[in-house]
Amino acid sequence: MDSIALRSVDGLRHIWLDPGVTQQYYPLTHTIFWLEYPLRGLHPLGYHLVNMVLHGIT
Repeated sequence: MDSIALRSVDGLRHIWLDPGVTQQYYPLTHTIFWLEYPLRGLHPLGYHLVNMVLHGIT
């Protein structure tokens, strides 16, 4: 994913309205990444833990 879309406030709009901004159009997944990026940066452990929690909930 283009990390510019994760780092900018306008990136959220691009995630939902511009299917070409990411390699695959998964706007909900990329929105979660967008929300997590300011907290975790590019460290994968936090993303993995959130992913496991979301899978457990479903």
